[in-house]
Parts: sequence; structure tokens; C-alpha cells
Amino acid sequence: MKKFLLMFLVVSTIVLGLLYATNPNKKDFQQFIERTMEAHADDLPDDLNELLEQAGMPVNGLASMASMLTKRDDFIFFSTYELNIPGNRIRFLGIGKQFIPLELPNQ
Repeated sequence: MKKFLLMFLVVSTIVLGLLYATNPNKKDFQQFIERTMEAHADDLPDDLNELLEQAGMPVNGLASMASMLTKRDDFIFFSTYELNIPGNRIRFLGIGKQFIPLELPNQ
């Protein structure tokens, strides 16, 4: 029984240490948003892409702006990110340097 308890404590400590070390920060989230927006940039209508370019706001510029609208709640081993765009709220769970959508915008 003591071996099991000791093993449980060692494994728990290792897992919590890994989660703490890999808790993504706001810069990680911004890079995630940039990669996601670049991956889906081809899905945007051409006229919208042209309009954004003319306005001096390429897709990666939108990602930087989105990062400024993001609220991060740090829970030591994981974080939640809330992106408030007027009329829409997007939430992500950041854990292990990964981002999992919790709430997507209204379609």
C-alpha cells in the first residue's frame, strides 16, 4: 500500500510539473491565432483579402489585434483564453502548449 501511495505521489508530481512547465502564455496564444488565421486565409473571399491589404491590415495584423482583445486566466497548470469580438465570444483552454476550443463564435 505504501509503494502504491509513493508511486502515485511521484507520478502526480511529475505530471503537475509538466503541466506547469507547458502552461501556454499569451505569446503562445498569439502565435496559435496567427497560424490558424494564416491557415484559413485562403477561405476568405478575395475582395475581403484585398480590402484588408489596402487598409494595411493583413491577416497576421488581425491576429495581433485579436491578441490584444484576449483575456487570459492563468490557473497555474492550464489557462483559459477569452477572445471578445463584438457580437461573438470565443474561448479556448490552453494546456500542454495546445489550445482546445471551448466556445466558438455564433454562426
